[in-house]
Amino acid sequence: LEKHYFNNQKLKKGYDGLLKRNMELQNQLRYEERVNTELKQNYFDLCVCLNVLEHVPDPICFLKQMWNVINDDGYLLIAVPNFTYDPFDIFTFDHLANFTKETLNYALSLSGFSPVYWNALERVPMWCIAEKKSSQEDNYSFKFKDLNKIISDSINNVNWVKNNLKLYDELGKKAEANSVGVYGLGVLAFAATHLTSFSNEQIACFIDDNISIPGTKRLGCS
Repeated sequence: LEKHYFNNQKLKKGYDGLLKRNMELQNQLRYEERVNTELKQNYFDLCVCLNVLEHVPDPICFLKQMWNVINDDGYLLIAVPNFTYDPFDIFTFDHLANFTKETLNYALSLSGFSPVYWNALERVPMWCIAEKKSSQEDNYSFKFKDLNKIISDSINNVNWVKNNLKLYDELGKKAEANSVGVYGLGVLAFAATHLTSFSNEQIACFIDDNISIPGTKRLGCS
């Protein structure tokens, strides 16, 4: 994204601020890098990790600790935001890591887990059930097609974010106050109000077809 700064000081200031906040949060969360060592080792049949992994500074270290407390026939149920379908997640300042299906599979394999079920549809989060393998790996080799896909997805995600910010910037220069209906309660529109000329005063309402996602009641979603 640093290669695609607009000639707009508000954009640059906003993005730099998000990066700074991210680093500050990482320093505050160092103590959360490891699962509580008082938990019994090789004990649990199932560990559930829903919308947690993206918040820890060292996901692989965290997963290896999960591996330690799950028994030999146990499973891990995990859910994380799907970066493939939500590139704007990089602007969620307390998400310290972003995952596609390929990179989550990489992290799980390095940590001693083998996925047995995926639900990685076009909505976030994506879900995975992984079984515990007999050992953890010190190294993991990507298949070329997987590595190529990760690189391609990264480029596409950067371009998607860049193009959407440009559209919001253009909208901010044209729209009147209280005239824009925003679909979706993700981070996209909120980030745009900080990174572009689009402002809170131009938003008339929020609309979303999923009433269960966080923020619907707080924001008065239609």
